[in-house]
Amino acid sequence: MLTGLLYFCLGLVEDLIVTNYYRAISNRRRWLASHISAIHTIVVVGMMASIVIQHDLKLILFWAAGNWLGTFLGMGKSPQTRR
Repeated sequence: MLTGLLYFCLGLVEDLIVTNYYRAISNRRRWLASHISAIHTIVVVGMMASIVIQHDLKLILFWAAGNWLGTFLGMGKSPQTRR
């Protein structure tokens, strides 16, 4: 269960990273988007390799739940849209 919680937290952080990546692209911040893309690739490849090595597909469900929450939190109002 602790491993599932870890994957949930990593999925959450990963989608916060992705949300910021798309925000950087939409704001045409090329360098920031490039750095975030590299970090995201390392996280995703590492997590997928870990899931394959452990042969535990339930971890994908924990990761997906974290992704869901990360997107939900990351899509909160950005400073540009607040009034």
